[in-house]
Amino acid sequence: MAGRAPGRRRRLPEVQRVGAYAVILRGEGERTSILLSRLAESVTSDQLWTLPGGGLDHGEDPRDAVVREVYEETGLPVTVGETARVYSVHQARAWRFGRRVDAHSLRIVYDGWVPHDAPDPHTTEIGGSTAEAAWILLDDVVAGCVPTVTLVRE
Repeated sequence: MAGRAPGRRRRLPEVQRVGAYAVILRGEGERTSILLSRLAESVTSDQLWTLPGGGLDHGEDPRDAVVREVYEETGLPVTVGETARVYSVHQARAWRFGRRVDAHSLRIVYDGWVPHDAPDPHTTEIGGSTAEAAWILLDDVVAGCVPTVTLVRE
């Protein structure tokens, strides 16, 4: 390409995403389960589980976003705590939107609770990034028996 010094790479487009997620546990001791959502095949060909939640709409409060996203992905109403943990992930050469980009993700993670008498989780969003939702034994997740995205292990 004319005008570019030999050996220099063209800068990739920068893409930033902000998401809000919830860690939702139930039970006690060895019977403790965590609510997870399995990513759809349109997102990954691997069977991967993630925390329920997702991207914020422009101008949306993160607490409102996590309540909306958890309901879409699990069919369950959630209450979230006042404080959150924030994780920052930079992938300088990620594949997004059918091309390579310089991606940066901010992930806001809240503690969450669902009613004790809540029904079994089920995905309500059609054509979304989640294929199913389930309560999974926390010990199995910690032991690595369940394939999860990095966010779950963090």
